[in-house]
Amino acid sequence: MLREIAPEGTIIKEILTEAHDGRFTLGRQIASYPLLIRIEGILKLRVFMDAAVTGHSHRSLTAIPVERSAST
Repeated sequence: MLREIAPEGTIIKEILTEAHDGRFTLGRQIASYPLLIRIEGILKLRVFMDAAVTGHSHRSLTAIPVERSAST
């Protein structure tokens, strides 16, 4: 199901970084039922960012940070 909602390459916008887990930073969009997004790297917490989906697990996405567009 996650592969249909957010296929690899999809840009997820406005992710709020929340915690670190090993070599990943965990984040979610502000929503009533947000997806957990594991972003590669140790990034600053409590900031909004955009990321591109690189993989899927049972209940989360894996992504890499991307530059935010000027319109956001």
